[in-house]
Amino acid sequence: MRHVLSIALVSSILLVSSSLGAELFVATNGDDHGPGTKERPLATLAGARDAVRRLKATTKEPVQVLFRGGTYCLAEEVVFQPEDSGTPQATVTYAESGPPRSRK
Repeated sequence: MRHVLSIALVSSILLVSSSLGAELFVATNGDDHGPGTKERPLATLAGARDAVRRLKATTKEPVQVLFRGGTYCLAEEVVFQPEDSGTPQATVTYAESGPPRSRK
């Protein structure tokens, strides 16, 4: 059974300043073997979680994961562990990358 994650986050609540810390980008046409940049985004929530884990091993800065709009199908459950959490000094935030879209 496939789970579906629709990215419709309320960015006014979740977005933090993009000038602070590291940014990773995720898009439905991305590739989890890529670097997660704006030009070469990751493809999945699991890929983003794993990239955050790698970043946390090398930096103590906040990390922001920005999802481009779209529907992300999950082939399997994505599990977050305590080590996936941020700290007060180095938060980890998952959010939509653009302005909120109107719901129909």
